[in-house]
Amino acid sequence: MSSITTPAEEPKQTKIKVFEARILTKYELTIIEYSELYRTQEGKCAICQVQFSNENPSNIDHNHHTGKVRGLLCGNCNKGIGFLRDSIPYLEKAIEYLKPYDTQYINNLIKKSAKLKEEIERLRNENERLRNEKKVIRSIFEILMYNEKIKDDDLSIFPTKYTNLDSKTFQC
Repeated sequence: MSSITTPAEEPKQTKIKVFEARILTKYELTIIEYSELYRTQEGKCAICQVQFSNENPSNIDHNHHTGKVRGLLCGNCNKGIGFLRDSIPYLEKAIEYLKPYDTQYINNLIKKSAKLKEEIERLRNENERLRNEKKVIRSIFEILMYNEKIKDDDLSIFPTKYTNLDSKTFQC
């Protein structure tokens, strides 16, 4: 049973049929396979994630040697990898070239640097706290030793981690 179209729908129907024929001929891709790819990518470019629209249509990306379809890209991303000859080494070199100038990359480095500074400060504070704790324990130990109120077997007043200490341990 054929569907009836209005004159206003005919150009749209013709465009769809031309599109179907083109992707089948050029990429061996059915409209169902294309639709599944579009749905899987949520209507977005596989690289930059920009939403496809009438102003920014999808491009079918494929391997130029095998003809195998890889995904859907926006025009800019498709041209970008095309100009770099679909070459991973060229793409990697382009990434290394751009890194020093890329604001997102630089901002990520700044964030990592800030986190490292915070961790260094936390470790400095912890180190200072431990030094102070050691000084307090040394002072208590010296007072007790001075007053001869402690004997070798009377170290039970200290927490377990300090029971094997002697006066040399507390020299700062």
